[in-house]
Amino acid sequence: LLPLLLGAPLVRPPAARAVGGWTPAAPPAIPQGGRVNGAIVLQDGRVLATIVIPFSSEGPVRGTAQLYDPAADRWSPAAPFDPLAGHANPLRLPDGRVLFTSGWLCTALNPSSCGPTGGAQVYDPASDRWAPVAQPHIRRHSDTATLLPDGTVLVVGGDTGRGPAPPFPISVVERYDPRTDRWTDAAPLSLGRAHHSAVLLRDGRLLVFGGHTSTPAGSYSSASVATAEIYDPATDRWTPAASLDTPLTNARPTLLQDGRVLLLGTRPDAAGGGEVLARLYDPAADRWSPATPPAAPGGGPGSVLPDGRVLVVGPGARLYDPARDIWADAAPPPTRTPAPRPCCATGASCSSGRAAPKSTPTHPSRAPASPRRGSASAGGSSTTGRGTAGWRATASR
Repeated sequence: LLPLLLGAPLVRPPAARAVGGWTPAAPPAIPQGGRVNGAIVLQDGRVLATIVIPFSSEGPVRGTAQLYDPAADRWSPAAPFDPLAGHANPLRLPDGRVLFTSGWLCTALNPSSCGPTGGAQVYDPASDRWAPVAQPHIRRHSDTATLLPDGTVLVVGGDTGRGPAPPFPISVVERYDPRTDRWTDAAPLSLGRAHHSAVLLRDGRLLVFGGHTSTPAGSYSSASVATAEIYDPATDRWTPAASLDTPLTNARPTLLQDGRVLLLGTRPDAAGGGEVLARLYDPAADRWSPATPPAAPGGGPGSVLPDGRVLVVGPGARLYDPARDIWADAAPPPTRTPAPRPCCATGASCSSGRAAPKSTPTHPSRAPASPRRGSASAGGSSTTGRGTAGWRATASR
C-alpha cells in the first residue's frame, strides 16, 4: 500500500491506542501546479501515477506520468499523455494495459470552456506508450467505470453538463471490450445518476447506489437519492436493490472478504459539516444495516488487509474489524511540515494545497471526491516540483 499523502498534516486523536506502523517511501516529483490524478498498481508490481497540470496563464492543460518501483523505492518518468483524451477512471485491463476514460477539465479561463473530456485512451507499461482507443458514444464526467469478470468495462451514468450550466445526470450505460476495441450500449439505469457509487460483488454483479438524479426526470434540477440497483452482466439487466436509509453522494464502498459491502459517507448539514455514516450491505439478504462509524469523517476508499480488516487513511489512519464491528486507530503517517514555497502559477492556495485554482473555473456541483470520477481539479493537491512525502503502511493486531 503506497498512499500519496498530499496537503494538510495528518493527526491522530491522542486518546486512542495506535497499531501498525509506517515507513517512508520516495516522493514523486510533481510539476508546479500539478495534481495527482490517480495511481494504480500494474501487473509487474510497479505503480503508475498520473498527474494533470490544469490550464493557466502558464500554458495549456497537459499531463505527466511517473512509475514507482517498490523494490528500489524509486520513481522514474513515464511517457506524458493528453488529459483531454480521457484521464479518469483508471482500470488495469487483463492484458496489463491501463484504460482511462471520461474526466472534467477547463481549457481556458472562462467557465464555458469547462466540460467532459474526450473519450478513452490506454497506457501500455511494456512499451511506455499511450494510445487512443475507440471512443465511447457519450462524453461524460462524474461517472463510474468497473472492470467486469469477463474482461469488459462497464461505464455507468455520469453528467454531460458543461461550463456553468446546472448538472444533467444521465442513465446511459456503455460496455467496452478491449479485445475488439468496441463500445456497445448496455441496458440503461432506471434513472439518471451522477456522483454515484459502484462496487463489483463477489458473484460478478454490479451494485450501484446513491448519487444525484434529475428532478423531475430529464430536467436540469437535481437532488440526492438513496436508491440502489444491481446490474447482471450475464443478462444485461438492472434490478432494484434495497435503498439506503438516507441519500448519499460520492460515498466510499469497500468489498469485504465475506462478500458484504462496507459503505462510508457523510450526511451533510446546513452548517457545512455532516454526520459520519457507516453501513453494511448484505447481497444475499439484499439488506443495508447500520455499522459503527469511524470517529472522524473523510478518507478514501478502504484497503482490505490480508486478515480481513479495512484500513482507511485521511485524516489520520483507522482500522475497521468487520467481524466485531469496531474501529481502532492505526499509527498515523508521520506529520510533515511543508517547506515554504511560492504560490502556484494557477493561483491555488499553496499553503494548504486544498483550494481549487482561482484561475480555473469550477462548478459547485462538480466536486468529485474520488479521482475515479473525473475531475483533475479535485484529485490531489497543488504542489511544487519538490514532490510530496510518501508512506507505506504495515498493520498489526
